[in-house]
Amino acid sequence: MPGLLSIQPRVLYLLKILIIATSYFILARLSLLLSFQTSNASPIWPPSGFAFAMILLLGYRITPGILLGAFAANFVVFQVEHGATMSAALWVSSFISIGNTLEAIIGYSLLKKLMPDVKDNNYFSKANYIFCFFSIAIVMSLVSSGIGIASIYSGGFINADQQLIAWLTWWFGDVSGILLATPFILIWVNFFRIQPRFSFKRNRSVETAMLFILVILASEIVFNNWFFPVFIFRWAFWIIPVVVWAATRFNQHETITAVVLCSAIAIWGTINGNGPFASPGDSFLGGLSLTQSLLITQAFVSIIAVTALTLNASIVERKRSEEALRDLGNELEKRVNERTADLEDRSRFIETLFDSVEDLMAVFDRQGNYLSVNRKVEEVYKLNRKDIVGKNILTLFPESGETSMYSNMQKAFTGETIHDLAYRSTISKRWFENFYIPLSNNKKEIYAVLVIGHDNTAVMEASEKIKQMAEELIKNNRALEQTNKELESFTFVASHDLQEPLRKIRIFLNLISEKEMALLSDGSKNYLNRTINTAAQMQQFISDLLTYSRTNGSEEHFQKTDLNVILQKVKTELREAIEEKGARIEVTNLPELNVIPFQLQQLFTNMISNSLKFSKPGTPPHITIVAEIVNGTHHNQPNSDPDRKFYSFSVADNGIGFEPRFNEKIFDLFQRLHSRSDYNGTGIGLSICKRIVENHNGFITANGEPGKGATFKIYLPA
Repeated sequence: MPGLLSIQPRVLYLLKILIIATSYFILARLSLLLSFQTSNASPIWPPSGFAFAMILLLGYRITPGILLGAFAANFVVFQVEHGATMSAALWVSSFISIGNTLEAIIGYSLLKKLMPDVKDNNYFSKANYIFCFFSIAIVMSLVSSGIGIASIYSGGFINADQQLIAWLTWWFGDVSGILLATPFILIWVNFFRIQPRFSFKRNRSVETAMLFILVILASEIVFNNWFFPVFIFRWAFWIIPVVVWAATRFNQHETITAVVLCSAIAIWGTINGNGPFASPGDSFLGGLSLTQSLLITQAFVSIIAVTALTLNASIVERKRSEEALRDLGNELEKRVNERTADLEDRSRFIETLFDSVEDLMAVFDRQGNYLSVNRKVEEVYKLNRKDIVGKNILTLFPESGETSMYSNMQKAFTGETIHDLAYRSTISKRWFENFYIPLSNNKKEIYAVLVIGHDNTAVMEASEKIKQMAEELIKNNRALEQTNKELESFTFVASHDLQEPLRKIRIFLNLISEKEMALLSDGSKNYLNRTINTAAQMQQFISDLLTYSRTNGSEEHFQKTDLNVILQKVKTELREAIEEKGARIEVTNLPELNVIPFQLQQLFTNMISNSLKFSKPGTPPHITIVAEIVNGTHHNQPNSDPDRKFYSFSVADNGIGFEPRFNEKIFDLFQRLHSRSDYNGTGIGLSICKRIVENHNGFITANGEPGKGATFKIYLPA
């Protein structure tokens, strides 16, 4: 199967070559019946037109068919009819066939080069195409005629006196053959390509039949002396009206068919000695030979062919132009209608959009006349649009002439876009944020100004209220600052005045304990010791309150501080308690931070003191302090930035711990989880720690477990 598929294209190609060669041979044999004496120069040579049409339709690949057909036709004539020697017939026929083939190839090259944009072999659709084709036919025919005449002269088939007439016969024969046969073939091939199915139209078919009948009748009258042997009807111009009718009324395929039919009858009549170009001896033409008469006939039919095709192409081209103009006019009218409808739609859309805007919008000309307003203007001014448009603003609202709105509108006509943030309308008594936008045409000339007014009354009133509230807030802040100062003074004085009597009470109680203790009863001793402890607790309570009240986050107290130094001071301060408890403190390398040093020292003091105080009896306290950098997601605080970095300080101990339900409550002021008899303290220490951490924009959390200790985590911004 693959072998058959590969052989099939070759077989088809060879079959195509054979068909072209056979067709060329038959046409050549018929044309050589009119050949010039013993040569192969014929006045009418359709094979040249056939060869040219085939190479235009099928390309260079079919040239072997043309070469083979031309060689066979010429060889038969020279060998059989003229009795030439085998060698002479072979080489002369070879050169003539080469000339015929080169003629077609050169014509093909010239046509493709001069008319490269022509598609589907439509070389006869325009008048300038036909003139170009006619010129190429004249040039390409010189090749075949030149080579052919040189070959038959060299072969001895004609003498020197016969060269000119033989060359003219050959050249004209090729030209006429190309001008008749090539258009006929190409036009009909294109016709069947475009209209593969035959469609019968009665009126058109009748008119076409009448055309061909009239062509035959007129041609027979002129060229075969039918019906009217009178000399006046024997002139060739009688055929022109019929050809013009064919060219102006019918299509290309019908026109070329009429021309070919007329040409065939003219040639046949001339061969039989009839018609205007068959000249008897007594004629004024001087007694031309048959070959010469056929040359004249050939020139006539060539001119008729070129004229008919040119006239038909011009008329068709004009019709196409008229149709194109008509279609263009229809399309233009359609587009105008569509554009008009589009503009109307856009106008309605703009008007709808204009009215849907909640801002006031008005367009003014240079004189201050209203050109257009939107629905919002009608609502605010309590006027109908028709009562506003066309009127002057100073006529409707005389008081507006002294306002910034009128002056800004005039200024906008200079090309400046103006924004008025706060304009108090004299008409509606409302506040507006106004925009003044100049409008220009295609010539960049400003013809109007668009004024857009955004109602800012609510904003302005709210702004005024905010301003009043801000003034009140400033006033209250000043009063609060004064109150805080007075409170701070009061706290200091109160704590000093309270601590001084307590200090004296404790001194006197201690003196009684030292000197009079032996004289007291056991009950009195108990009362005395309880009084001394209560006074000490009271003094510690006042001291913690004073510390808590002084814990604030003033920026002026912040400074870059090494926390390792702070912690070392705390350990030194608590050395006795640490040694007494046998406590062990492990610390990682702490960072440098921008903090309030004395508050951080207070923080670590309270945290470590807390761990020492709530240690398990009989178990040495073990305190670990670990620092690390974490992001905002680790402390689980609301509204925290997850991308912000924090230093986390974990303070963990192995003390008595506490219930998890106290994780947050433990930081409340005066919150105690144990009785004073078990553990002394005021319940303020962790509240102080929380206040210090919050002063540093941080967070503190607690996590306890009874019997296993507690862990406090402090987060400070990195």
